[in-house]
Amino acid sequence: MSIREFQYEGGEFVVTDSMKNAFKEDGYTLVRGLFSKEEVAHIEKAILAGPFLDHTYGVADGDGREAHMILWNHPGVDVTGMVARCEKVVGGCEQLLGGEVYHYHTKLMKKPAKIGGKHIWHQDYGYWYNNGCLFPNMMTVFIAIDKCTKDNSCLQ
Repeated sequence: MSIREFQYEGGEFVVTDSMKNAFKEDGYTLVRGLFSKEEVAHIEKAILAGPFLDHTYGVADGDGREAHMILWNHPGVDVTGMVARCEKVVGGCEQLLGGEVYHYHTKLMKKPAKIGGKHIWHQDYGYWYNNGCLFPNMMTVFIAIDKCTKDNSCLQ
């Protein structure tokens, strides 16, 4: 199966019919360049300079290694909160899901290259239901700070 990719070219972000079809058929939409290199640098700086790293905890991968994770439920007033609230993210999610969205949580995954553990693919909806999300109408927005390849711990 080939992955359908889309490229953000700047300006107002518009979810095209092709993006909607990819989401409906594949369960995801890959949009490259949604954030500029400068914006990604601001995100990375905020993560490295902020209090986030003090809240890191390990998640065992079953092979003796750990992935590192930080999780928070309320978007702050910093750069990460601005990402969660920005029109490109919120508007895009609303257009793909077909209605109003809200922030459930933000998760930062840290996987040191070559030594970090795997974050095993899994289905979240089982526990989301127990947390009051009665339908699986949820969206994950994945923003890679570093290039993700098999050479630096990416699973595929």
